Amino acid sequence: MKFRRNLSTFFVINYLVLSVISIITIIIFFTVMILDSKDYLDDQWSSDIAQKIIRPDYKHIEADSVVQRGGWVEIVHNNRIVYVIGDKQDHNKTYDMMYFEPYLPGTSSPDPDYEIGMKAFKGTDGKEYIGIVKVPNFMAGEIADKMKNSAIKGAVISLLFFFICNTLYIFYSKRKVAKPLILIQHGIDQMTKHDYSVRLNFKAYKEAMQIQKAFNFLVEKLESIEEEKKLMEEQKYRLLRDISHDIKTPMTSILGFSKALVEKDLDEEKKRTYLEYIHSKSTRLNGLVDELFYLTKLNTIDVPLRLQIQDMGMFLENLIISYYGEIDEKQFELDIILPESPVYAEFDTKEMSRAVGNLISNALKYNPRGTELRISLHKIGTDLRLVIQDNGIGIEEKFLSSIFHEFARGDQTRGSDGGSGLGLAITKRIVDIHKGHISIYSTLNKGTTFSIILPLYNDNKGSKQ
Repeated sequence: MKFRRNLSTFFVINYLVLSVISIITIIIFFTVMILDSKDYLDDQWSSDIAQKIIRPDYKHIEADSVVQRGGWVEIVHNNRIVYVIGDKQDHNKTYDMMYFEPYLPGTSSPDPDYEIGMKAFKGTDGKEYIGIVKVPNFMAGEIADKMKNSAIKGAVISLLFFFICNTLYIFYSKRKVAKPLILIQHGIDQMTKHDYSVRLNFKAYKEAMQIQKAFNFLVEKLESIEEEKKLMEEQKYRLLRDISHDIKTPMTSILGFSKALVEKDLDEEKKRTYLEYIHSKSTRLNGLVDELFYLTKLNTIDVPLRLQIQDMGMFLENLIISYYGEIDEKQFELDIILPESPVYAEFDTKEMSRAVGNLISNALKYNPRGTELRISLHKIGTDLRLVIQDNGIGIEEKFLSSIFHEFARGDQTRGSDGGSGLGLAITKRIVDIHKGHISIYSTLNKGTTFSIILPLYNDNKGSKQ
């Protein structure tokens, strides 16, 4: 994982960078001043320049730097000036030895008007010469002006450097600090408009990355809640629609037959037939209301379970016995696979009987005669796996995702001859409150398999049902 600096470290680095820039700016200022004023502050300039430029071929001496300062170069032989480079400003034409003594090494010039440098040399013609460099001395006012100009030049260059560096660093800092804040603000604006699809994605300092992580987590939760809300609204609408349909269908029949009994003169056989229809539809309507009430209770109330540690194999064996009559009537081929030794689980007998019974009833109700029905129980690690499998009509794949919803049926019809459409929803809820899991696998015209996973009781002792 890449290390991210926190904001306090970032500010410390900013302080250090700005300090370094300031120090470099000061160094640049003084460096420019020194370099610019070196020529007129150096007392040894004339002496040094004389040693550098005087050479045997004196007619080709490069004296531009001397001439630019208002000075000139004299070549003396036998105390006479034989050659001059530049604009000579004094009137000397000859020199005696007394003139040269003050300019010997270690002495200073007695002439306050000029800086003088000398060098003795042998010319290309073999004669002895003395080269003299004379440069006018700057007055105090001139030096002050030049110092001022040098200071201004140094200030301009150093301030320009400081401005450029600070501008670049400010843009860099803004990108590091302000950009994440702008993106976060934009994300919050989108979120307040109920756009929960927005996500933050940037690289920044540690605190901003933590805010980004928290923001993305929050909008994911809000998006999930919004989707669940929409789904609940859709389910609510579908539930009301299906309830209305399933209540209206038997009620219409009841009203029709009861009206016929009241308004028509019917014989006893007709009356009995109509009353049987009314009783049948009333029974179905009562069952629908009971199941709807029971499912509502499971979904809205913490149902108190009467949990017991029981042998799941014995429980299934007793439950299957209660369906032998229907199994025999529909000529189903029953195959039961149960463990040889007891396997214990903790469950409510009444609720689990209803959950598993719904699956067996559906297999008997919707499949044709002669269908093979297999009920098996296996121990898998720390869980029990109960499988109810048939090779009947199966369910289309498009209906499987909603098969455990209220009023869902494999054929998606709302006919009066089917079940209530609540059985599988009740089964799933019962399995859920037992901390289990139910799944379905089905292929049209090949059969359906329901699988229930329940936690295995972790103690080998238990009371058999």
